Amino acid sequence: MKNCLGDEAALPYYIWANGDCDAKSEDWVEAKAICLSLIAAGGKSAHIVDADGVEVPVDEIDAVQQPPESPPGGYFIMMDYETSADHRNTLTEARQRGQELCDSEQVPCSWSIHDAAGELVEDITRTDGRTLGQVMQAFNTQHLKQPR
Repeated sequence: MKNCLGDEAALPYYIWANGDCDAKSEDWVEAKAICLSLIAAGGKSAHIVDADGVEVPVDEIDAVQQPPESPPGGYFIMMDYETSADHRNTLTEARQRGQELCDSEQVPCSWSIHDAAGELVEDITRTDGRTLGQVMQAFNTQHLKQPR
C-alpha cells in the first residue's frame, strides 16, 4: 500500500476519527474496515495514517464498497471476535442489536459484526465512549478484591 507521498506505507496503520486515534492495525483490509465502521458511526473526518504520520489516500478508502444491507446468511454479532452472541438478517438490525449488547455488557469484552463467511465487517464501540481498557478497569475495581 502506498501513502500520499507515493512511498510504501509504514506499518502499523492508525485509524483516526473526529480528531482522535481510535485504533491501529497491521493489516490494510482490517484498517479500511475499521475506518468504514467509524464513518458509518458518524466519523465524518475518519482517515488512516501510516506509522510515519503520512495519510493514506482518501480514494483508497472511498473505493472500498460498503457491506450489503441483506447478504445471504445475514450478520453475526460476535463477542471477543469468536463467540456468536446473536444473528440478524440485515446490517442495520445487526448494528442496532450489537450496540445494545455492547452497551449493556458489564463483563469486559470486545464486540464486532461478521458476515456469514466469518469476515469482520466492523467493530462495535460503546456509545458512552469508554474503551475496553476503561471497562476492564471499572470491572476490576467493582468486582475484584483489592490486596490488603
